[in-house]
Amino acid sequence: MIKAVIIDDEMHCITALQWLLKRQDVSVQVLATFTNPVEGKAYIEANELDLLFLDVHMPGLTGLELLEGIPDPDFDVIFTTAFDKYALAAFKLNALDYLLKPIEKDDIEAVLKKYQQKSENGVLSKKLAELFAHVSLQSGHKFRLRLPTSTGFELIDPTNIIRMEASGNYTNIVFTDRSALYTKSLGALEQLLPITDFFRTHHSHIVNLTMTQSYHKGKGGELTMCNGDIVPVARNKKDGLMDVL
Repeated sequence: MIKAVIIDDEMHCITALQWLLKRQDVSVQVLATFTNPVEGKAYIEANELDLLFLDVHMPGLTGLELLEGIPDPDFDVIFTTAFDKYALAAFKLNALDYLLKPIEKDDIEAVLKKYQQKSENGVLSKKLAELFAHVSLQSGHKFRLRLPTSTGFELIDPTNIIRMEASGNYTNIVFTDRSALYTKSLGALEQLLPITDFFRTHHSHIVNLTMTQSYHKGKGGELTMCNGDIVPVARNKKDGLMDVL
């Protein structure tokens, strides 16, 4: 039994999707539906589900903005959208599932079959980060990282990050104007960063490639960042770094 939630600002779209889901061979239990994305977000944060059917374009809070506010989602997402060339290109690029409105029975069957056959785990956050970054470039949507602090969380513009350094289960982030320690591991943060701009040079270091000033040769070598900081490059990371530089 797949436990699902539907968030769409148009009630007739929710009704149509529920009708189609009831006629599938796959057993899907719709736990709740919402036309208000803010209420829907509160529900999925407080309840366990397997699959979220999420409209992309909604007033007040878009589907992408809703997901940005949920760190490390533990459910899968199928986006529902009317034709949007930027969104569809981004979904395809980042291997995320979508249903194009008006939704047809065969389309539902295909995405549910794909969902059942999935063997990947722990990659949704990475795919979503890449999706946000792609849509940001195409539509002006501003991608921000949500980073936990001792008192709550901060929403961070990743373009202001120079580098990151592991400190046990914490991460020290050096920005253009300050540095701060965050209660999230370097590995967890790596899953959220746009792959086009950031590179893990070492098991303890991630750099913003746009903030790199120079490279110095060595077994692996080292990078000088725009603020003068020196970052080591592991020998097994050198070739990959040279490719992206």
